[in-house]
Amino acid sequence: MTFYNKKPRFVYSPWGYSKKGNSYTLTAVINGKVVSKTRTRTSKNAANIDHFTDAIDDMVSTEWSITWALGFNVVGSLLAAFATGGLSIGGLIGSLTSMGAPGGVIDSAKHLNTLTARARNAYHAL
Repeated sequence: MTFYNKKPRFVYSPWGYSKKGNSYTLTAVINGKVVSKTRTRTSKNAANIDHFTDAIDDMVSTEWSITWALGFNVVGSLLAAFATGGLSIGGLIGSLTSMGAPGGVIDSAKHLNTLTARARNAYHAL
């Protein structure tokens, strides 16, 4: 897969960020709603912006690893439902387990929950 010098983005999730100069637009799912805020990077908020963007990048990598392991058609609706708050982590794990997903995929899904919480906490701190 070629991304032409761009980081891969989410396939299913509305979570993300964009950067223009020192201005960041952060998009998250809070209480089932997609919300965005724009912040200018300062010395006071740099760590929280970094925490958010790092968590998003890690979430993208994790989502892609699950997708490559099980296929787009199999996990697309599950990951989309989890990313938008329509499916709990227990529902995601249960669904993947019932599909016979390997243990590494289950571990990745559990990690996705941790990353989502990390991004949500950083979003609220900004």
